[in-house]
Amino acid sequence: MNYFNKLQKKINKYKAIYAKQPKKAVIKLLWWNFTQLFKLTFSDSTSSNCPKPLLDKISIHMGGGIGDILMSINYSCYLFDYIKNDIKEIDFYVKNPSVVKELIDEPNFNIYSNKKLKHDKPNYLLSFKINRFPLIIENNLELLDKCDEKLKNLVKIYKEFYQLNKKIVYNAPSIDSLSNQYSIINKQNRMQQPDIYGCLKISDSEYKFTPPIKDEKRVLQELSLDITEFITINRGVDSSNTESESNKLYPLDSYNELVKLIKKRFNKYKIIQLGVSIDRCKLIDGIDIDLVGKTSLNQLKVILKNATLHIDCEGGMVHLRKSLQGGVSVVIFGPTSSRFYGYPDNINISSDACSMSCEWINDNWTSHCINKQHNHICMKSIKPIEIFQKIENILKNQKETQNESII
Repeated sequence: MNYFNKLQKKINKYKAIYAKQPKKAVIKLLWWNFTQLFKLTFSDSTSSNCPKPLLDKISIHMGGGIGDILMSINYSCYLFDYIKNDIKEIDFYVKNPSVVKELIDEPNFNIYSNKKLKHDKPNYLLSFKINRFPLIIENNLELLDKCDEKLKNLVKIYKEFYQLNKKIVYNAPSIDSLSNQYSIINKQNRMQQPDIYGCLKISDSEYKFTPPIKDEKRVLQELSLDITEFITINRGVDSSNTESESNKLYPLDSYNELVKLIKKRFNKYKIIQLGVSIDRCKLIDGIDIDLVGKTSLNQLKVILKNATLHIDCEGGMVHLRKSLQGGVSVVIFGPTSSRFYGYPDNINISSDACSMSCEWINDNWTSHCINKQHNHICMKSIKPIEIFQKIENILKNQKETQNESII
């Protein structure tokens, strides 16, 4: 309420109380005006030290591994396109800005460290925190003279969602098993999960952005990969996972057998093992090139984009390759859901030995199988020959396509 509204309210009040004592009303009003003058003066002097609201910007706070970050960036691209009549830029706040800058290079997106907020706390039109669903943590829409109805409605819909789904909104990641089920019921996969009620119409398989790559040809030449066809394999999880030998990983002995089958049938392909570090990624027998812990993020992007095939568990490299518009990945699923995390145009392999995925059924799901009768049966029941047959079909089809293009 501004000064004039407050003044009118006081006049109405004193008019009713002191109708027959106007002098007393005058004195009261004089004193009240004096106090208001003091408040307004003090307010003006202190407000100059306060950050002005950035009403043409929103901020998004995100975390997790590369896969989670890619999902959050993709959501942000759709969100920006949806509300671009009201905002000019998005400020990202992240733990590792240098990594995120390798994933998105858009003129309307700024990337800052979370540490910046300790020293500088600007006010935004809207601020979101994204785990699985975008949670509004700051809302200054009332400061706008005019606001697009689309944005108003979006905020209204999000608030309704929070009210109805408090458990899955406020308890990530320990409740992710339920949030996954919620999304599956609503016919959404991991890419679409942040799209509450489908307002933004996020695709189930196509990213709205492509991570930038520097010196692609030079990188391939330096790694001697410019004149050869190669298959990449990752058997590891990044440092955001507490368990290096996670239940998400296909057994090492099975990988050893799979590589033998591939090399026996398709020896023209170089097999490259990728991974974050040697202590988190045990080496597979029979690989041609060991690049575990030896690539920069830019080199990794180049390799994943240009690989004929990528073999992996569900994780960051699969999502990164997809965002780069690379080719097909063969993804071996265990405790996580292929229905939820799988891309429609990848080869998603999972077993029916367990009736359901067990991600986040308890806090130790990555290190301790909850199936006490058949430990790690979700992975152990998938035979290398089954995976090889899928790979064989892909490589045969690619060869036939190449021959047809030559003819």
